Amino acid sequence: MTEVLDHDRQRILARRARALARPGHVATHYARENYLICRVERSLYALHVRFIFEIARRVEVIPIPGAPSPFAGIVPLRSELFPVIDVAAWLGSETVRSARSFFVACGGARPELAIAVDEVLEVQRIDAGAIIASGAPGKFGHTEDGVTVLDGDRLLSDPGLHLTRSDQGF
Repeated sequence: MTEVLDHDRQRILARRARALARPGHVATHYARENYLICRVERSLYALHVRFIFEIARRVEVIPIPGAPSPFAGIVPLRSELFPVIDVAAWLGSETVRSARSFFVACGGARPELAIAVDEVLEVQRIDAGAIIASGAPGKFGHTEDGVTVLDGDRLLSDPGLHLTRSDQGF
């Protein structure tokens, strides 16, 4: 009987070691939490719900002449103006589009910017173990089914995503 228990224990420990040794997998404080799933063009993106304040549909984007990529302009939400970030451009796409259908207001303690997306799909629970780490700027990682998980902390702390007076032509 002890021999069987030792064999089972060894098998369990070996499986745990293989799981921990897999490259690219990370465990974080986001373990088994809710993410908003959005579509931009043909890609799916996930952002942890703790960063989301509001979702607005078809708000007019006010262009800012000369604003650097990835800015699509600014949008008025709740009597405030927020910079609009085109996620695809932030992650390296060449084009910036302002004509997206939804805007997701994101922030830490309060809304700070809006992400332009084509479609808001659902809130989905994602296990931290299901997120494969990415070294790409702005990406926390991706899931096996191809959803890019955005790094909300990096998004909000990126100095390139905060407009300054010189960006606005003042």
